[in-house]
Amino acid sequence: MNRFYRLAQHRLTRRRSHLGSALGGLALVLLLSGGLLNHTSYAATTAASAVVRGGGAALYATPDGAELDALPGGTLVSAIGRSADLGWIVVQVRDGAAGWVPAAMLLTVDVASLPVMDTAESVSPIGAAPLPLPTITPTPMPTPTALPTPTPLPTTAPVASDETTQAQPAVAQPASTQSIMGIIAAPGADLLDAPGGASVTHLAPGLLVNVVARSDESAWVLAQRRDDVSVQGWIATRELYLADVARVPRLTADAETAQPETVQPNGATADRSGTVYVMVASDGERLNIRSGPSTTYDVIAKAVDGERYTVLARNQASTWLQIDTTIGHAASYGVASGWVAAKFVTPQGDVDMLPVGVVEAQPSALIPGVTPIDVQSTLQNVSTATAIVSAPSAQTDRLSGTLVIQTSPGGTIYAYSLESGALWPLTSGFDPALSPDGQTVAFVRDGGENGVYLVNIDGSNERLIFSGRARLSAPKWSPDGAWIVFTRSDEYIECYQMGFACMTEDQLPPGLEINESDTPLVRQYNYKLARIDRDGNNYRDLATLESARAADWNEAGIVYQSKAGLQITADTPDAENRLVVFDYLKPHYYDPDWQPQGGKIVYMGKEGSHWEIFTINPDGSGQTALTRPVTTLVDETPSNVAPAWSPDGQQIVFLSNRTDSHTAGAWRLWVMDADGSNQRVLPLDLAINYTFGGEQSLSWSR
Repeated sequence: MNRFYRLAQHRLTRRRSHLGSALGGLALVLLLSGGLLNHTSYAATTAASAVVRGGGAALYATPDGAELDALPGGTLVSAIGRSADLGWIVVQVRDGAAGWVPAAMLLTVDVASLPVMDTAESVSPIGAAPLPLPTITPTPMPTPTALPTPTPLPTTAPVASDETTQAQPAVAQPASTQSIMGIIAAPGADLLDAPGGASVTHLAPGLLVNVVARSDESAWVLAQRRDDVSVQGWIATRELYLADVARVPRLTADAETAQPETVQPNGATADRSGTVYVMVASDGERLNIRSGPSTTYDVIAKAVDGERYTVLARNQASTWLQIDTTIGHAASYGVASGWVAAKFVTPQGDVDMLPVGVVEAQPSALIPGVTPIDVQSTLQNVSTATAIVSAPSAQTDRLSGTLVIQTSPGGTIYAYSLESGALWPLTSGFDPALSPDGQTVAFVRDGGENGVYLVNIDGSNERLIFSGRARLSAPKWSPDGAWIVFTRSDEYIECYQMGFACMTEDQLPPGLEINESDTPLVRQYNYKLARIDRDGNNYRDLATLESARAADWNEAGIVYQSKAGLQITADTPDAENRLVVFDYLKPHYYDPDWQPQGGKIVYMGKEGSHWEIFTINPDGSGQTALTRPVTTLVDETPSNVAPAWSPDGQQIVFLSNRTDSHTAGAWRLWVMDADGSNQRVLPLDLAINYTFGGEQSLSWSR
């Protein structure tokens, strides 16, 4: 291990992880491939790529200490740690040198996620090999493939549907000019009037640009200064830090002007002033593009999260939008247009101004020449339990104790006896948790009655025990029933929403002017854990990350979900956070529940379009999938969510919306053995609305 890294790890152990309020800015998640280092302690898990801003920065031995070196603008470094006040970042460059750089001089992702380091001690010189830095650019450009020629929209009669009741001719819209962000690499780049042409101006290293088009061979890109979009021209791709250049629309390499032209089907130059675009917002997943405006139509293409598409038409209710699919990832499927659900895209323009489109395809009919898309299961790199799924059964053999069940967020909370089959309402609220002795239910309410509440298991003696903080959720009991841990999210920062990132005033690039009508100032809330006693007294914040949610407490500690995966902490002032599991390519580790006596941790993880249930040992070993799809040849793959252990740790109760035909349907309560076997539905007829909103719907006690 690198000697500098060992030193950093020693300094960071047993340090309470109170992170600052500033969150990392800028959508470098699209640009930089900063990975997580594979170590077990959170204090040594996080590293990220960063780029020195234009103008360069000094490298210091300590904050405001001796100057070690000068880093030119555009230099790629590895960010390893930070000061407690988030003002300084420890970086290492490719030659192994390391030191402190003012945070304002770097472009990087979530600064707050970096571990806190001792500002009083020097981190230079470093004698061992430098930390590996990701190679971002120059990179070999993908071989271009011909995009299909846009075709006019079909004008046949509409299909009878609640969503397409008005038939109007669809008006063709211009192809979109999609853009992604780039950073000028050291030592800078010349902006040319054409690929290989005359220089217009020189761009300093570290300068941010919008990349709006590329040449046929992808060796050149058309870019605009982000701080002055009137300054634009062609830049050699090798002179940029750039993500997927293939996502940018192509222009011909012999373009005589730096201004991209979009062309209507009739050959006339497009007027882009009325064009409506949408940005795919599908939570990291690929978005289905269908042949018509409903889920009854076939999937004919996919779009990637973050892509920008031109909208051609809408259905009557504007709940489905027809998009141009001749650009971006969708272009690879060879279709000219398709329909997407409006709830999975962010409009940029007035959708209601668009014409109501007509639909040529019939529901559930194959499109000639288009191969249906078979969505494969994405379970990888984990062992799979032998899941013997039985037919729904009225038997609850070997099951004992009481369940509490949330029917919907803020709705009725029920109690259910597994021995007798009795079901009775308790109260209304969120996230019920049954005490270890099975006698008291903790839950939360928001609004004017915000706070943590208790109610007896028979529905009597409801009382508010704590209301000292706002935005509370997910209470859970300590193993002895003396304490209650819960999530609070009443602290926030104000930042400008810029696509995939939210940037504070201090994080904005120099000279960048903000139009708040296009880039709103929003509140971004942090999540932390706190605990109280069962009377609502002795409040204390716990040592957690600032994205801590959905905790569970047992004899071995407190496990919780976060943006950095599953973490373990403790109810002690000097607690340190310990990583259980995290994969930045699959970051969804939600709703953990810890087997009694410190056994396995069960949680729900996202697998493509659906959620499944996994177990893992507290040391991160033995990751096992307990549930999995029976088939993917269905319109919607069902999900398995909200797992909770039985009091003896032998069974797991969970929610599933699987049906007998293996597609998604109504939510029902299921139970399985600890290894995933003997899965069966509970004989309980209860309407449940699970919203995937982080709710903790189930709790099981004696």
